[in-house]
Amino acid sequence: MNARVVAPGRGVRWIIEGARLFASAPLGWMLLAFNYLVLTLILTRIPLIGSPLSLLLYPSFTVGFMVAGRASALKQPVEMQMLVAGFQERVRSQLALGGLYLAGVALAILGASLVDGGALLEVFVGEPSASEAAPPSVSPRAGMLAALLLMLPTAMLVFFAPLLVAWHAMPPLKAAFFSFFACLLNWRAFAMYLAFGVVLMILASNLAFALALALAGPEGRANPGSLLSVVFLTMMLVALPVMMASFYASYRDLFGTPGAS
Repeated sequence: MNARVVAPGRGVRWIIEGARLFASAPLGWMLLAFNYLVLTLILTRIPLIGSPLSLLLYPSFTVGFMVAGRASALKQPVEMQMLVAGFQERVRSQLALGGLYLAGVALAILGASLVDGGALLEVFVGEPSASEAAPPSVSPRAGMLAALLLMLPTAMLVFFAPLLVAWHAMPPLKAAFFSFFACLLNWRAFAMYLAFGVVLMILASNLAFALALALAGPEGRANPGSLLSVVFLTMMLVALPVMMASFYASYRDLFGTPGAS
């Protein structure tokens, strides 16, 4: 099985297609995203093991969103039980991918600690922040940027792997191999995908800030911070499904029509 190599502009089309799939069943997608965010929040509240556990389960939840993407593409309803579809078959293989993802994130955060003095690591393990020990000249953004760059190979390994395991019955390492090279061969399309996504995120953030200020009124009758939180949560319930649906669009573009799960 080989992945197609597509034109760079397809990266933009994936996000547009993701928005179209979301628009076909917005309520179902938003409920799916809300339940996922709540479950993730509950997991991350568990001291020490919460954040690692959420990363371990991420590939399985990804399959659930991809099942929703396939349903939208087939004009079928998006239902809540789809979220746990990745826990119903080949669970050990999905957990193995989760272990790979967890290891990659951990290594990236450890690497970033050389830049941010370990502040990001403390957030990851849920310990009280001791960022005062870090040099005051260190920007938290520098650590986050370093972690994102170090995470790139892991993201490529895991991007398509959950679906290759679930829908093509591939062993985890083989699925990770195919996922990595599918991303590598289409790096131009993924560069366009990331660039377009970042531009949309910046525009959405600015829009959310402006909307919160407008709702607060010229005299600040309402708390802009609280309104901003509500607006951002609403946008997250749209942005997360669109992002996940765009993952499905990229998978279908590179690997063809998916088989039954």
